[in-house]
Amino acid sequence: MTQLPPEAIAALARGNFIEAIKITRDRSGMDLKSSKEAVERYANSVAGAQAQDAGWTYGQAEAGDAQGSRPAVVPPAALAALARGKKVEAVKITRDATGLGLAEAKRLVDAQLNPAAADIEHQPSNASANPMLEPGRVSSGGFKWLPFFIILLLAVLAWVFLGKGA
Repeated sequence: MTQLPPEAIAALARGNFIEAIKITRDRSGMDLKSSKEAVERYANSVAGAQAQDAGWTYGQAEAGDAQGSRPAVVPPAALAALARGKKVEAVKITRDATGLGLAEAKRLVDAQLNPAAADIEHQPSNASANPMLEPGRVSSGGFKWLPFFIILLLAVLAWVFLGKGA
């Protein structure tokens, strides 16, 4: 198969490598390995053609390069690593290909995995430490002291009533 289905090409454009493989497999009847290889070939050929048309290499893909001409992109080899579920390998490949630092390459790969989350500003690492800071979150378990209080109240009442009768 030389051409992928249009839906698979659209999935690749969105960065959904696995979805593109699934679509290719469903539409063509190929096995998993063949459809994965077809999607990888397509992704590599398209990325290579875009790089030649734009006149740049991955080594120029700095996140904040001096000219500010274009943002960094995830190389096709890193996309293939992501498709295999190897996120660390994808970050390493992206770092090697783009020259980005670890944090920038990780953000770029994370944005590839979840494009919607890339629009949200990075939260501090302690943001998830207190889930009650979320707007609209209702506290649960605020009455952990209640059983202790009830037992104490019963003990006081028993002492008052039984102590007077004796």
